[in-house]
Amino acid sequence: MNHSNSNKNNNRNQNQNQGNPSMKILLLVLLILGNASAFAEESVGGFGIHGGANFTYFDFGTTMLNNAKSNQTGILAGVHFEGFNFADMLSVRIEGNYSEKGYKVGDFNINHNYLEIPVLLKFMPMAGPVGIFIEGGAAASLHLSTSAEVQGISTSYTDNTNWDFSLIGGAGLSFKVNPVIIQLEGRYNYGLSNLTNDAGVDVKSRTVQLIAGVTFLFI
Repeated sequence: MNHSNSNKNNNRNQNQNQGNPSMKILLLVLLILGNASAFAEESVGGFGIHGGANFTYFDFGTTMLNNAKSNQTGILAGVHFEGFNFADMLSVRIEGNYSEKGYKVGDFNINHNYLEIPVLLKFMPMAGPVGIFIEGGAAASLHLSTSAEVQGISTSYTDNTNWDFSLIGGAGLSFKVNPVIIQLEGRYNYGLSNLTNDAGVDVKSRTVQLIAGVTFLFI
């Protein structure tokens, strides 16, 4: 009789032990789903608009030419998508901008117009209603057109360069009022490409950009 009861107890313990792995798997699945849900709640994105000013310095590679010219202020306006945020600390931002960059030599004004496509990684060490961020990335700028003026009169000017590639670094402030984020930032755009086909001349752009924008969030 005791032997029979012992066997029943052993079988009962074995069944309980066999059930434990299933419970562990179920708990693991629930834990993963819970974390995924939490990540989804922290992961946001949004579309927005922005605009600002370009303060461009064109480096001609020689002191004489650099001293002979003055720099022009141009406009920057565009749209952006920002997403893949994690805990409001990290995001990727892609923009499409109309960007003007120009300079003046004597009475001769040159303005280059670009479709600029920056891709930026942003880090926000201070997340919250008011935060700061730093950013870095690169941009490819497609040359759209060049306009030229001599003493206020338009003149023909041909520029055969198509692309300007650059590196970007910057910082700014963000103000979050759901479902909107307002951002104010400053960037430095370091041009890598020679912007002229003239023999013996090497022209590269260096641009300070001041930008204000609004992002409309979605989950």
